[in-house]
Amino acid sequence: MAVAARTRLRASLDAFAAVFRNPQLRRLELAWSGSILGQWGYEVALAVFAYRTGGAAAVGIVALIRLLPAALVAPFSALLGDRYRRDRVMVAADLVRAGAMAGAAAAALATRHWAGEGAPDAWRVDVPGGTVGVRLASTADGDHVLLSGPAELVFSGTMKLL
Repeated sequence: MAVAARTRLRASLDAFAAVFRNPQLRRLELAWSGSILGQWGYEVALAVFAYRTGGAAAVGIVALIRLLPAALVAPFSALLGDRYRRDRVMVAADLVRAGAMAGAAAAALATRHWAGEGAPDAWRVDVPGGTVGVRLASTADGDHVLLSGPAELVFSGTMKLL
Protein backbone atom coordinates (compact mmCIF):
# COMPACT_ATOMS: atom_id res chain seq x y z
CA MET A 1 0.00 0.00 0.00
CA ALA A 2 2.76 2.46 0.95
CA VAL A 3 4.78 1.56 -2.15
CA ALA A 4 1.79 2.27 -4.43
CA ALA A 5 1.20 5.64 -2.73
CA ARG A 6 4.89 6.51 -3.11
CA THR A 7 4.81 5.55 -6.78
CA ARG A 8 1.75 7.72 -7.43
CA LEU A 9 3.29 10.63 -5.51
CA ARG A 10 6.53 10.28 -7.49
CA ALA A 11 4.61 10.30 -10.79
CA SER A 12 2.75 13.46 -9.74
CA LEU A 13 5.97 15.20 -8.71
CA ASP A 14 7.64 14.22 -11.99
CA ALA A 15 4.70 15.65 -13.97
CA PHE A 16 4.83 18.85 -11.92
CA ALA A 17 8.59 19.17 -12.52
CA ALA A 18 8.11 18.57 -16.26
CA VAL A 19 5.60 21.42 -16.45
CA PHE A 20 7.96 23.80 -14.66
CA ARG A 21 10.88 22.88 -16.93
CA ASN A 22 8.90 24.24 -19.90
CA PRO A 23 9.20 28.07 -19.78
CA GLN A 24 5.86 28.69 -21.52
CA LEU A 25 3.94 26.34 -19.25
CA ARG A 26 5.75 27.72 -16.20
CA ARG A 27 4.73 31.29 -17.10
CA LEU A 28 1.17 30.16 -17.77
CA GLU A 29 0.91 28.32 -14.43
CA LEU A 30 2.42 31.25 -12.50
CA ALA A 31 0.10 33.73 -14.25
CA TRP A 32 -2.89 31.53 -13.47
CA SER A 33 -1.79 31.24 -9.83
CA GLY A 34 -1.50 35.02 -9.54
CA SER A 35 -4.89 35.45 -11.14
CA ILE A 36 -6.55 33.00 -8.76
CA LEU A 37 -4.86 34.54 -5.70
CA GLY A 38 -6.08 37.99 -6.74
CA GLN A 39 -9.59 36.73 -7.37
CA TRP A 40 -9.89 34.98 -4.02
CA GLY A 41 -8.33 37.93 -2.18
CA TYR A 42 -10.96 40.18 -3.71
CA GLU A 43 -13.79 37.77 -2.90
CA VAL A 44 -12.71 37.42 0.73
CA ALA A 45 -12.37 41.20 1.12
CA LEU A 46 -15.78 41.75 -0.46
CA ALA A 47 -17.41 39.17 1.81
CA VAL A 48 -15.83 40.73 4.90
CA PHE A 49 -17.00 44.18 3.80
CA ALA A 50 -20.53 42.90 3.12
CA TYR A 51 -20.66 41.15 6.49
CA ARG A 52 -19.52 44.26 8.37
CA THR A 53 -22.02 46.38 6.45
CA GLY A 54 -25.14 44.21 6.51
CA GLY A 55 -24.41 40.90 8.18
CA ALA A 56 -24.81 37.40 6.78
CA ALA A 57 -27.76 38.36 4.57
CA ALA A 58 -25.61 40.97 2.80
CA VAL A 59 -22.92 38.36 2.14
CA GLY A 60 -25.54 36.10 0.54
CA ILE A 61 -26.95 38.90 -1.60
CA VAL A 62 -23.48 39.97 -2.76
CA ALA A 63 -22.61 36.36 -3.62
CA LEU A 64 -25.83 35.99 -5.62
CA ILE A 65 -25.21 39.25 -7.47
CA ARG A 66 -21.65 38.15 -8.31
CA LEU A 67 -22.36 34.53 -9.26
CA LEU A 68 -25.65 34.79 -11.16
CA PRO A 69 -24.21 36.66 -14.18
CA ALA A 70 -21.30 34.21 -14.31
CA ALA A 71 -23.68 31.27 -14.30
CA LEU A 72 -25.61 32.79 -17.20
CA VAL A 73 -22.53 33.70 -19.26
CA ALA A 74 -20.35 30.61 -18.58
CA PRO A 75 -21.88 28.29 -21.20
CA PHE A 76 -21.25 30.83 -23.94
CA SER A 77 -17.86 32.09 -22.74
CA ALA A 78 -16.55 28.51 -22.54
CA LEU A 79 -16.76 28.42 -26.33
CA LEU A 80 -14.10 31.14 -26.50
CA GLY A 81 -11.54 28.78 -24.98
CA ASP A 82 -12.27 26.25 -27.69
CA ARG A 83 -12.26 28.73 -30.56
CA TYR A 84 -9.29 30.97 -29.62
CA ARG A 85 -5.90 30.46 -28.01
CA ARG A 86 -6.49 29.74 -24.34
CA ASP A 87 -3.67 31.93 -23.06
CA ARG A 88 -5.15 34.92 -24.87
CA VAL A 89 -8.64 34.13 -23.57
CA MET A 90 -7.22 33.98 -20.03
CA VAL A 91 -5.43 37.32 -20.46
CA ALA A 92 -8.57 38.91 -21.91
CA ALA A 93 -10.66 37.60 -19.00
CA ASP A 94 -8.16 39.02 -16.50
CA LEU A 95 -8.16 42.37 -18.31
CA VAL A 96 -11.96 42.47 -18.16
CA ARG A 97 -11.81 41.67 -14.43
CA ALA A 98 -9.19 44.39 -13.87
CA GLY A 99 -11.39 46.82 -15.80
CA ALA A 100 -14.32 45.93 -13.56
CA MET A 101 -12.20 46.63 -10.46
CA ALA A 102 -11.06 49.95 -11.95
CA GLY A 103 -14.70 50.77 -12.68
CA ALA A 104 -15.62 50.04 -9.07
CA ALA A 105 -12.83 52.35 -7.89
CA ALA A 106 -13.97 55.05 -10.33
CA ALA A 107 -17.55 54.68 -9.05
CA ALA A 108 -16.34 55.15 -5.47
CA LEU A 109 -14.39 58.27 -6.46
CA ALA A 110 -17.34 59.64 -8.40
CA THR A 111 -19.66 59.03 -5.46
CA ARG A 112 -17.23 60.87 -3.18
CA HIS A 113 -16.95 63.70 -5.68
CA TRP A 114 -20.70 64.09 -6.14
CA ALA A 115 -21.36 63.86 -2.40
CA GLY A 116 -19.87 67.33 -2.13
CA GLU A 117 -17.75 69.13 0.39
CA GLY A 118 -19.20 67.38 3.45
CA ALA A 119 -18.10 63.89 2.35
CA PRO A 120 -15.18 62.31 4.20
CA ASP A 121 -11.71 62.61 2.68
CA ALA A 122 -10.28 59.45 4.23
CA TRP A 123 -11.38 55.85 4.69
CA ARG A 124 -9.91 52.84 6.46
CA VAL A 125 -10.38 49.53 4.71
CA ASP A 126 -9.57 46.45 6.80
CA VAL A 127 -8.25 43.65 4.63
CA PRO A 128 -6.58 40.36 5.44
CA GLY A 129 -3.04 41.32 6.33
CA GLY A 130 -3.75 44.79 7.70
CA THR A 131 -5.54 48.06 7.17
CA VAL A 132 -5.34 50.02 3.94
CA GLY A 133 -5.79 53.78 4.19
CA VAL A 134 -7.51 55.57 1.31
CA ARG A 135 -7.35 59.35 1.27
CA LEU A 136 -8.59 61.82 -1.31
CA ALA A 137 -6.31 64.85 -1.51
CA SER A 138 -7.44 67.96 -3.35
CA THR A 139 -4.58 70.04 -4.72
CA ALA A 140 -4.23 72.85 -7.22
CA ASP A 141 -3.76 70.34 -10.03
CA GLY A 142 -6.79 68.18 -9.10
CA ASP A 143 -7.84 65.35 -6.83
CA HIS A 144 -5.38 62.60 -5.97
CA VAL A 145 -6.07 59.24 -4.35
CA LEU A 146 -3.43 58.27 -1.81
CA LEU A 147 -3.16 54.70 -0.58
CA SER A 148 -1.18 53.51 2.42
CA GLY A 149 -0.81 50.26 4.25
CA PRO A 150 0.29 46.73 3.40
CA ALA A 151 -0.77 47.08 -0.23
CA GLU A 152 0.11 50.23 -2.13
CA LEU A 153 -0.99 51.05 -5.65
CA VAL A 154 1.16 53.29 -7.83
CA PHE A 155 -0.50 55.17 -10.68
CA SER A 156 0.96 57.88 -12.81
CA GLY A 157 -1.65 59.72 -14.80
CA THR A 158 -4.76 61.82 -14.54
CA MET A 159 -8.42 61.11 -14.02
CA LYS A 160 -11.08 63.67 -14.81
CA LEU A 161 -14.41 63.42 -13.01
CA LEU A 162 -17.42 65.00 -14.67
